[in-house]
Amino acid sequence: DTSLGSDNKNLWSLSKQKTGYNRSPESQRSNAIDLIGRVDDGCLHMTWQYSEALHSKAFIENLAEQYNAILSDLIKHCLDAKSSLTVKPSSNNDDKLNEQLQTIQKGDNTGSVIPLFCLHHRGGHTLEYRGLVKEVDDKIPIYGIQSQLLSNPSYNESDMTVVAKQYANLIQGNQSKGPYQLLGWSLGGVLARAITQELEARNETVSFLGLIDSSLVDPNQESKVKTKEQASLIENLFEVFGNEAKISYSVLESDVQSQFEQTLNQLYAESGELQAVDYACNWIIQTGLIDTEVIDTDYLRLRYLTTMQSRRLIKSYSSNMNSGPEKINAATYIWWAENSLKNNQAPTAWSQYCSNVVQQQQYPGGHFDIMQNITLANELATLLNANSGLEK
Repeated sequence: DTSLGSDNKNLWSLSKQKTGYNRSPESQRSNAIDLIGRVDDGCLHMTWQYSEALHSKAFIENLAEQYNAILSDLIKHCLDAKSSLTVKPSSNNDDKLNEQLQTIQKGDNTGSVIPLFCLHHRGGHTLEYRGLVKEVDDKIPIYGIQSQLLSNPSYNESDMTVVAKQYANLIQGNQSKGPYQLLGWSLGGVLARAITQELEARNETVSFLGLIDSSLVDPNQESKVKTKEQASLIENLFEVFGNEAKISYSVLESDVQSQFEQTLNQLYAESGELQAVDYACNWIIQTGLIDTEVIDTDYLRLRYLTTMQSRRLIKSYSSNMNSGPEKINAATYIWWAENSLKNNQAPTAWSQYCSNVVQQQQYPGGHFDIMQNITLANELATLLNANSGLEK
């Protein structure tokens, strides 16, 4: 036997030689992206493993930058002694507001610089904006408004006008007077337009409204998902959860399907949608219809609830728009992903609803690619810096 004492402290170290592949190139991935961490000499190292057939290097690098920014903010908060001394007791309503309004960039909070408010997409969060606004002058405060569903799963408001009033109140609780700057991607753009209409009705000015691949018709054609008034809960569940679960369910024994649907519908009738969805999510995972290494029950539930609320909001707002809503006056900038266009035509003619469309541009790629586009990031920074009286 060999004793490795203090004299041999440098005997073992990490090898710098390349080890080659740690998995067969022909193997099936259990996760779309593997994130592996280790601490070496007091430093955290993160390794991102992914398939180039699924994700581009640029996409992963941008995702890693966002991850690093969020992790750095978290570490800074935990190390800041003052933050633990200045927390004040708050009501439940204050807590929900604090969770809904997220700081993306602290900026100059003296009130001398106009903040930017970014609205959530159908997933409910605003993480995608972190990479997009990284070129914006660091004096501009940037906030993300998340869906109330992230902190309150029972929230089920489906009237866009009501949601716009709630979000306008949240914005004015942070910035009491205009001018305001709003930015929205996907559903977020529709929300931003509705909020602009509400703020203008309050005699406020929105000096910048940015709509990124936002449409009353979903660019991914997910509008085929029906509301609960149009389809059974089981139809909606499998439209939201995707083909993997749908195909796996279709090959189950008919009596298994029948028992599940009977229990599901009974729960829905007696206890409501939320209880029924909780049961369905647990059952789908326990039955093995979805890979549980990638998805858990909480994620399934949130995915269903945010998707369905998105569809209901779009439906209610589309009805209002078709009845001839008043045009807004805000300076409006519109960016489309080329893949969202049909015969080179935008799916929504926002000029019908916005009287001051300053520009419309399109960028290569799809609905998600546009949020990684560095040219758009630079253009957005130029516009916001100029609108805020800053140069970068």
